Amino acid sequence: MTHSMFKIADESYAVANAMDELKKIATYIIGGNEEDSVVDLLNSPMENFFGKMKNEMFYGHEYEFKTLEQLQKAMEEYIDYYNNERIQVKLKGLTPCQARNQSLYSY
Repeated sequence: MTHSMFKIADESYAVANAMDELKKIATYIIGGNEEDSVVDLLNSPMENFFGKMKNEMFYGHEYEFKTLEQLQKAMEEYIDYYNNERIQVKLKGLTPCQARNQSLYSY
């Protein structure tokens, strides 16, 4: 084996160990099957976002969108609003982009 092959093997081993730890943590937090728990843990932020998007921009407005293009445009506008204008208490009154930028420049 060459040096680079050993490096790849070591990195693969490290990734496998990290995934095993993630599975244990996810199973502890969520319960149930390890594979399903990891998927649930990784999907939960997106599920949370889509729930908010449906509540804030879709429910009650379903019949305003006459075409898929109108719906797509409204979704794109909401995502822009959510990231750049919608302040969040859990982010101490910042938007997601402001919080991300602040954490990037704090190092």
